[in-house]
Amino acid sequence: MLLVSTSPFLSEYEPLELSDGVVVPLFSQESYNRLSNNQLLIDESGGTGVSTAVDRYGHAHVSYYNTISYDLMYSFFDGSGWQTIAVDTSGDTGESSALALNETDIPSIAYYSTTEAALKYATWDGDNWTTTTLDSDGDVGAYASVALDSEGDPHISYLDITRVRLKYTYLDDGIWTVMDVGDDGVNGTYSSIVLDNEDNPHIAFHEAVDDDLEYAYHNGTTWNITELETENSTGHQVSMVIDSNGNSHISFVDVTAQQLKYANNAAEGGVWNITSLAQVGVHTASTHGRTSIALGLLNDPHITYYDASTTSLGYIFHNGTEWESKITDDNGDVGQYSSMAVGPDGGVHVAYHDYTNDDLKYYFSTGIISEIIALGVGTNTDSASPPDIALDSKGNPHITYVDHSNGNLIYMHYNGTWNSETVTTGASYHQPRGHDPKIVVDEDDVVHISLWYRENVGSSPGEEMSGIIYAVKGNNATLEIESATGWALANVSGQGANMHLNDLVVDDLGRVHFVYAMSNNIWYAQYDYGTGVMSTMQVHEKLGGSLGQVHSISIDLDSSNNPNVVFSVGGVYRPTQTMYAKANVLLSWTVEVIENESYDLGDDITIQVGTDDVPHIVSHAKLVSSDPNTYRYVVRNMTTGTWEASNMSNNSGGGDNRMDFKLDSANQPHITFWNGGKLHQASWDDGGWYQAEVISTSTSVQGGSSVGKYPSMVIDESDNAHVVHLRRDGGDSFSTYSVMYGFFGTQMPGRLSVDIDRDGISNDQDAFPNDSSESNDTDVDGVGDNSDLCPATMSLMAVNPVGCALNQLDSDNDTFNDEIDVFPNDETEWNDTDEDGFGDNSDMLPSDTSQWNDTDDDGYGDNWGNSSWNDSRSLDWPGEFIEGASMSDYCPTEAGNSTADGIQGCIDANGDGIADFLQTTENDTGSEESENESGNENGNDNGGSLDEGNTEDDETIEDDDYLRIEYIIPGIIAAIVLILLLYAPFRIRKLKKRLKSHEYASEKWEELDFDGDGDISDSEFAAYKASKGRGRR
Repeated sequence: MLLVSTSPFLSEYEPLELSDGVVVPLFSQESYNRLSNNQLLIDESGGTGVSTAVDRYGHAHVSYYNTISYDLMYSFFDGSGWQTIAVDTSGDTGESSALALNETDIPSIAYYSTTEAALKYATWDGDNWTTTTLDSDGDVGAYASVALDSEGDPHISYLDITRVRLKYTYLDDGIWTVMDVGDDGVNGTYSSIVLDNEDNPHIAFHEAVDDDLEYAYHNGTTWNITELETENSTGHQVSMVIDSNGNSHISFVDVTAQQLKYANNAAEGGVWNITSLAQVGVHTASTHGRTSIALGLLNDPHITYYDASTTSLGYIFHNGTEWESKITDDNGDVGQYSSMAVGPDGGVHVAYHDYTNDDLKYYFSTGIISEIIALGVGTNTDSASPPDIALDSKGNPHITYVDHSNGNLIYMHYNGTWNSETVTTGASYHQPRGHDPKIVVDEDDVVHISLWYRENVGSSPGEEMSGIIYAVKGNNATLEIESATGWALANVSGQGANMHLNDLVVDDLGRVHFVYAMSNNIWYAQYDYGTGVMSTMQVHEKLGGSLGQVHSISIDLDSSNNPNVVFSVGGVYRPTQTMYAKANVLLSWTVEVIENESYDLGDDITIQVGTDDVPHIVSHAKLVSSDPNTYRYVVRNMTTGTWEASNMSNNSGGGDNRMDFKLDSANQPHITFWNGGKLHQASWDDGGWYQAEVISTSTSVQGGSSVGKYPSMVIDESDNAHVVHLRRDGGDSFSTYSVMYGFFGTQMPGRLSVDIDRDGISNDQDAFPNDSSESNDTDVDGVGDNSDLCPATMSLMAVNPVGCALNQLDSDNDTFNDEIDVFPNDETEWNDTDEDGFGDNSDMLPSDTSQWNDTDDDGYGDNWGNSSWNDSRSLDWPGEFIEGASMSDYCPTEAGNSTADGIQGCIDANGDGIADFLQTTENDTGSEESENESGNENGNDNGGSLDEGNTEDDETIEDDDYLRIEYIIPGIIAAIVLILLLYAPFRIRKLKKRLKSHEYASEKWEELDFDGDGDISDSEFAAYKASKGRGRR
């Protein structure tokens, strides 16, 4: 039976069975709080051969082998619940599954079919799964691993069981290629494949014959094989990832040493380093699946594995400094076949097999990027002085604390390395000269510290430097600098009771604002950093003794630099009411009660004024004696002026009154606190509080008997949380304490529904968790609805940046959509039959790729393809030389119909195909003869008309002349023609002879041979002469 939840976090639930047999767990609010150890039952029908991936929304997808139905299954979280689909039910199939998601989160799975003894591949088209058999040559396909290249095509490594060979197959242009890994083949069993930036495959594998860990890389031409670890029976359960720098990270099991190991080649020169991480007990490598490795947001490795020594799911990760490990599930024999992925928000997702119950389970952990550093060590009673933290303009942390081994006030800061110095010196841990320090770094990176201090320890207060003092280090010209420390010191107050209650803040004008309690009265001081003037005033007094003892105090500024102060008052042992004071620009104060008549209210009170000038207040609370400890959150309603208060929704908040509180960039509150020896963090999100255990002695390799005491938190401009706290190393109140610093990334620990982009939509519901302008994608095309001009695009269609597929656009509004419009941005064109780049509407020869214009409209194009025409064409003529152009017009500016000898498109009056200009000489000769003949005839007629008295002899002579003319003239013409015919070949032969004598003969020959037949005809020669003449004219 499949269990489907409405949330990926399951702890306690009451199942509701639906008609189709699906069970939906119903959750109480409290069940959401177990974010550090969340387990979900996905399928009670069992699940081995598990593979996990996380989509761009941070939702988990899992493929697995159902051990009851023997089918390949696929489950995914859709934002509201888990959905499960049977992918392949053909026989016994689905073992060794490997899941991948493409850039649009479409899943595909490589897997082994026992029935077919083959490697198979399944793809999802948005509606159905399609399965393909990739390799059935023998018994093949076990231990499959898959990676997608930059085109979304799969690359798969797998075992050829018959030959005990490692094989590799990939898809390219729709064609699958299958090959052995290695030029000579390798005996690989377990394998894991990744692709580099050039889509070349890298495969880590267990070499079966030598029983070691090896690494294969294909450079595009050949395979390169490297032995990484050869001692022992090693390289089992291998898993590999590649980071953004191209470095490989591998997790595997050394069966002989019973150790989980980690290898990477991130060192200079690509040198491989191997580290032993944990004892994992005796492994039967063939029955417990594989380790799984993934990288966090900073390329930090995370590894899950089966711990055979405890039969539990183990999890280990590197925090930037060292490895941290914890057991995530030890309920029975669990953790086999684990597969892990890290989401875009840093969340860790793990699917694994529960062998005891034969179930498929899922584990989720918040994405915590932690860097825990021991900064300083001191000895302290259980009333240790809290540390404090601030950030400079570069986001570097600055920390101050009292070292109770000697009473010194210590200042530390980070600028690539940690630096430490002493501000004031003390006497001993019993009599420190400083207590409860507060630190601020202004916008000029000047460091300001306030603390309760006494120069000489003894029973007589009132020494020169006693009470609240101010220490500053930076560009200071108004305070005397102590040569021993480099810090300048100044008195803020005189001596009095409860002087350790103080706070400070610096405004944007460089003025320092202090608030402190003295003899149970509230005092305010302002120091002008420029003039060196310190001004003090009383904010509130005991009102005749009714105010009682001050227990806690805090200050912050609004956007006008007006101080806002909160404090708690009550009896000797606990506060019972909280109060608020605010000053205007004239430092005239108004004071009011926030809440009162409570059993315990106001310890660790802290105020933060939001960017909208709304004050937020958090304090420890126990409203009635029977209530558990919690935290009270109060916000001013700026419309009504009233205070709106609420408790954290669970009952585990607060312990020993030690906490800190800050607002993020969206004015959302976050609390860090100590409880039960652990550091916790809580965040307000979507109308409720969610909390998580951040560090405990059992989950941190730092150890200690207690962690998280006296936490102080600051949130940087990117909403990363920086926390400083104390760790007690021993078991009693006088044990050594270490000051610890932690960095926790953009995902606040304890938030169920993270909203990284602060658009009011939590990440698990936000299709664009890193884009505040978008949150939904109705057609799932990767373009948010707010920017999508085509919100109903069909599934899996490629779209442009505004979300439209080609068949949805008509960019030029010509009624032809862009999918079929060859010219989508030209409203006058949409088709190009000859594909010459000129639309059919403007292409005068739309079926000729080499022609598109015909200036004289005679059917012959302006372009030419005979290079011999280049010199003869006038620069102002249309057209251009196109290699191989057809239907070229020799006379592009005058319409013509000539076709002979490659001279096309010129005037051919008699229609014999020869251009008229080639017939000019012949026509001129005939014309002259005709004119002569006509003239003679005309002359004879005229002579006859003038000489009317002709004799008979004259008539005889006239007849003889006529006969001579009738025969002589045709003879002359025939002779001329004959001479021309005889002379033309001579001229051509002479020309050929001359051409042969020149080195450029071949070029000249091509210039004259218009029709390209290898010979120069009379017409071609005449055309050449005529063109030269035209050129001269």
